[in-house]
Amino acid sequence: MSMALRVITQPAELTSLAADWDRLAGGVPLRGFAWLSTWWQHYGAANANRTLHVLAQEEQGAITGLAPFYVEHSWRTGRTLRWLGDGEVCTDYVSLLADHARVFAAACTDWLIANAASWDALHLETLAADDVGTSELVNRLRQGGCHVTCRAAGACWPIALPSSWEEYLAQLSKSHRKQLRRLQRQLNSPDFHCWNADHQTFDRAWGVLVELHQRRRRTLGEPGAFASARFAEFQCEVAQQLLDRNELRLAVLEYQNRPIAVDYQLAGQAAIYAYQGGLDPNYLELEPGRLLLIRGIESAIAEGKVSCDLLRGDEPYKAHWRAEPKPFDQVLISSPRTIPWIRSLTWSAANRFRALSRKKRGTAD
Repeated sequence: MSMALRVITQPAELTSLAADWDRLAGGVPLRGFAWLSTWWQHYGAANANRTLHVLAQEEQGAITGLAPFYVEHSWRTGRTLRWLGDGEVCTDYVSLLADHARVFAAACTDWLIANAASWDALHLETLAADDVGTSELVNRLRQGGCHVTCRAAGACWPIALPSSWEEYLAQLSKSHRKQLRRLQRQLNSPDFHCWNADHQTFDRAWGVLVELHQRRRRTLGEPGAFASARFAEFQCEVAQQLLDRNELRLAVLEYQNRPIAVDYQLAGQAAIYAYQGGLDPNYLELEPGRLLLIRGIESAIAEGKVSCDLLRGDEPYKAHWRAEPKPFDQVLISSPRTIPWIRSLTWSAANRFRALSRKKRGTAD
C-alpha cells in the first residue's frame, strides 16, 4: 500500500482538503474545516511568528489522516507545534483526524522523529483521556526519546441524553425535577418566546448575543470574550459558515418582547455543544440561563442527539444537570535534542512551582 505524509504550509492548499477534513472530523464541528481554517485566517495568517504546519497522510490518492498543527516561533520556547484553534478561542476536542487513528499516530511519530531538527516542542493544550490517536502519538514520542510532561487541565462536561425529556427528568433528584417542571411552565407562558436565528435574523441575534454577553461579564468585573476584536470577528464569521451547514443553534429568549438571554451552540452529528451565551443582568430573577438550557436539552433530544456538551469549565451547576466530567490534560513534548529537553524540564519545574504556590495560598486562605 502506497502511503505518504506531507506538510501543508500554505492556506490555499487547505481548501482542497475541506471535504476529507470534515469526513475525518467525525461530525464534531470544533474539529471541522470551517472552525479550524477560519481560526487560522484570524489568528495565524497575519502573525509573522506563526506558520501553518498541517501533516496530511495520503494513501492511493485519498487523504486518510490529518494533524491540524501550526508552528509558533519564539525566542523563549523555540519552534512549538500547536493545535489550530488554541488560545483564547478554547477549542475543545481538537485531535489527530484519521480513518485509522493508531496507524496515523505511528506515521506522525516517525515523521516527527525523523524531522526532529525542525521543531523544538509539541504543545497540546487539551488531550482527552479517550483520544486514542493523540494518546498513541504521545506514547510513541515518549518511547522515541522525547521528554513528555502532562498536567491535569480541567474537563469538559457532556450530558448523556435519553430518548425523551421525561426520561431525562426521571434521572434528576425530586427537587431538581420539580424546579425544572416549574421553569418549563414558565417558559411556555405567553410572556416568553424563544426563537432560533436563521439567515434572515442572524445579524439581529448575533448583535443580541454580543451585547448581553458583554453586559453580563462587565457586571462581574470581567472584560467579556467579545472585548477581543479578533475573537469577535472570528466568531461572527465562523458562526455564519456553521449556519450555512446547519451546524449553528443560536437561540434567543425574549420576555415580553425583550431579549433577555442568548445561547450559542454548535450542532454536531451526535451532540450539541454549548459554546457561549449572554444574559441580561436586569432579569436574572427569571433564571433565563436555566430556561435556555431546558430549551437546549429539549431541542437536542428532539433532534436525536445523544449528548449535550457543556464544554470546558468546572462550574458547579453542570453536575447538577447530570453532566459528567470528561477530564483532559495539557501536554508538552520536547524534541529529542538537548536544548528542547532542557526547555521542557524548565517548563515542568515552573509548573510544579506554580502548583505548590497555589496549594500554599489555598492553605493560607
